[in-house]
Amino acid sequence: MMKQTLHFILTLSALLLLTACGASDNEVEMIPVQLNENAAWSFITPDGKIVLDGELKNEPSVVIGGVFSVREKDGIALYTIDDGKAQPINGAGGLICCGAYSDGLIPIVRPKERITIIDRNGKTVFTLDPVKEKEIVSCAPMFSDGLLAITDENGKVGYVDTKGKVAVEPAYDEGGAFSEGLAWVCNKAAGNPDAYIYSLIDKTGKVINTFKEDCTLLGVFRNGLMAAEKGGACGFVNQRGVFTRLPKAVEYIIDYNERFVIYLSNGKCGVMTIAGKAVIKNKYNDISFHGDDLFLARNGYGEYDLLDTKGLRVQIFDDHANVFSLHDYFDSTNFAFIGGDYGDYSLLSDKFAYLTRDPFCNFGYNVSLSPIVTSDHSGANTLASQVVSYIEKNAIGGITLGESGANFLKDEPREADNDMFPFSNAAMYERIAHDGPGYHIRAYAITNDTFCAPADKKAPNTPDDTSAPYRWNLAAQADRLALGVRTDAAGSAADLHTNIEKLLEQKGFKTTFRRPGLSVLKQGTIGIAVMHKKGDRLTRIYMLLAPQADWYAEIYSANDFGYAQEADEGAAASATDTASAGKQ
Repeated sequence: MMKQTLHFILTLSALLLLTACGASDNEVEMIPVQLNENAAWSFITPDGKIVLDGELKNEPSVVIGGVFSVREKDGIALYTIDDGKAQPINGAGGLICCGAYSDGLIPIVRPKERITIIDRNGKTVFTLDPVKEKEIVSCAPMFSDGLLAITDENGKVGYVDTKGKVAVEPAYDEGGAFSEGLAWVCNKAAGNPDAYIYSLIDKTGKVINTFKEDCTLLGVFRNGLMAAEKGGACGFVNQRGVFTRLPKAVEYIIDYNERFVIYLSNGKCGVMTIAGKAVIKNKYNDISFHGDDLFLARNGYGEYDLLDTKGLRVQIFDDHANVFSLHDYFDSTNFAFIGGDYGDYSLLSDKFAYLTRDPFCNFGYNVSLSPIVTSDHSGANTLASQVVSYIEKNAIGGITLGESGANFLKDEPREADNDMFPFSNAAMYERIAHDGPGYHIRAYAITNDTFCAPADKKAPNTPDDTSAPYRWNLAAQADRLALGVRTDAAGSAADLHTNIEKLLEQKGFKTTFRRPGLSVLKQGTIGIAVMHKKGDRLTRIYMLLAPQADWYAEIYSANDFGYAQEADEGAAASATDTASAGKQ
């Protein structure tokens, strides 16, 4: 899990930095600031000039290439800014999602439409249409090295170029940003869902090198090198895929550029060259780059030093509780530092001079308001297909209704993990936990008994006690099965509910009861209840014996509040407890 988290952080950092790499029109020109607490937002330029003074109600993105985005009442809107005045981009208001300006293009999503790529004038350059009849459900917030990462409805990653041509067909479970003509991609290893096989590909999709399971690629290429972990060691791969390890002291690569590596060892940060020669001893709590050959180092609260490549102090920030190097946030910008404490910041120059007469209370650095740009076209239908694929005639996620725990728990360890699986009164066993672009799916087996029991009969059996070991109760039966699915952007719960019902009918289930927020479908002795909250993006599905499904219909038809009264939005527990009480 740690490796995947690091992987995500470095990849995201690379995307943010690559926003500004290359063409001059990709430079971060202004950042948002809030001059006073609870005030509206403005922009500040690298020389300290305030632009659009208090004209923006919500926090906008940074300005890149004269373009910024901001959330308004009807959705996200895109603007250009010139001579201190903002102009809305034609056709780019009321958006569901919006990426950032790069390579002259911006990914946007209008309500109920596919992802559209526009230029800074609002002209449509192309739309992300289906690839091999598979909908493109999401994309990266910006182009990188002339290519945009896309994800299809099967969760596979590919890339398109700035003309909309598919450069690499979606075929990978994950993919990084392109840089210097190459990117990493990976797929799950056969027989080991926790392991990934990484490859390097070029812009045509040609595989340059494939690595063994013990190698993880991290970040992007910089001067021909990409960070990697191999066999527990940190190091770099070159563009041919050859791995060179760093000294054993390096436990974690925090960041790197063409010449230097910021690393973690024994809980402290240091700097060494790419070749592994020590530059700054690992004695700091934090270190970040400031340009190519300066480093902002923190010892403790309010203890910041600017160091050179010999570890010598260039500047001591002794009058600032917090110091931020904006060169670390954005590769291409004329901004230098922000110093101060929470609610009292000042803009500083590269010469450490104050550029703002009056401090500001807050600042923003988001390149894009949408970390992932998610399609709103037939999103509910695409997601419904994914959800219904987990449902069989009398099973969900491989567990059959009424099945004994001795069968579906046989591969679990003898002692249950109390931190992950509920026990005692929370009688649910999580079978599927699947997250995709714009959605989250959880599947459960539910029992009137308990799935966990104390390993020691004398141990307390209360939900609050996790000190004693618990074991799986193999005698428990799956009395009910449940699916919970939350959509972040791809359609509302009501749309998802409707599409799930249609697809279940195609599987042979017949709708026997329907009211707002609830449908009951039956096939023989099996009943399925599909429910959602009004105005929410969460849908729940319960598979039960038909009499139990009838009970759902009776209780919800007699209760105008019904499902909408439930407070727990993230799991099936509340509905389960209510259902159990009703049958007693």
